[in-house]
Amino acid sequence: MWLLPLPTAGGKRNAQQGTKESKNKMNTRKRVCILSLLLGIAIASPGLLSAGQVQDGQKLFDAKCVRCHAKDGSGKTAIGSALGAADLRSAVVQKLTDAQIYAQIENGKANMPPFGPGLNKQQINELMSYVRSLAKKQVAKNNKRSR
Repeated sequence: MWLLPLPTAGGKRNAQQGTKESKNKMNTRKRVCILSLLLGIAIASPGLLSAGQVQDGQKLFDAKCVRCHAKDGSGKTAIGSALGAADLRSAVVQKLTDAQIYAQIENGKANMPPFGPGLNKQQINELMSYVRSLAKKQVAKNNKRSR
């Protein structure tokens, strides 16, 4: 009912004009909805982060995670071995959802302390994106060795 053209001050309205205006309003609403949806996905999905954000994630990783997880994410450091730090490149870790990885960074898990109090959401997303990139680096490294 809200899509019907309203009469003008003169009381009469061209039906074709009203239909065009209604279609334009509908198209505009559709565009706004689609753009809002895409923006929401882009913000919520760390997989869509830029290379610069992955680099920022690496800087955070170097500052906060390397002591236990090692530079390559393997967990093969003295502290990491003693605490049982996960190999972040492993299929077990890479199969986790973004929400699960986010929660582990934010809240900690087992011997891993929570980093949520010291990091904002963007930083946690950057770290998560970098953790995802570690598996890709490992695959690339293995491909070079097999040549």
